[in-house]
Amino acid sequence: MFCQIIESDIKIIYVNLLDQDKEVAWKLNEKETLGSMIKKLQALDKDNKLLSSDDYFLLHQVAGKRNHWCHQTYINFLYTGDNFRNSTQYKEECNRLLTDHQQLEKIYRVLERMRIQLVRNNRK
Repeated sequence: MFCQIIESDIKIIYVNLLDQDKEVAWKLNEKETLGSMIKKLQALDKDNKLLSSDDYFLLHQVAGKRNHWCHQTYINFLYTGDNFRNSTQYKEECNRLLTDHQQLEKIYRVLERMRIQLVRNNRK
């Protein structure tokens, strides 16, 4: 899954968009949650429109997807018995994982390009 790298890229993008010392900005934001960083980036980006409204819609879903995979997925099929791999719940979670992975990969690629470009521009 791409959730953690998406979170890291959002922080790097946000810090590089700020008009302040990058090291100080990083220290102030490195412990922020994914959800709060998405809101901060969206607020900062309202004039630049670096990301589309569809991109932000998907980003807001990333936190929920990550929480599902970290906290909920096993509960959805764990109590089905010893043969959970044959359960409907397990198969549904596997299908959801594939779908989420494909969606997250798309937004990851967008953020990756943006992060690389912003860091390059700030090094000049």
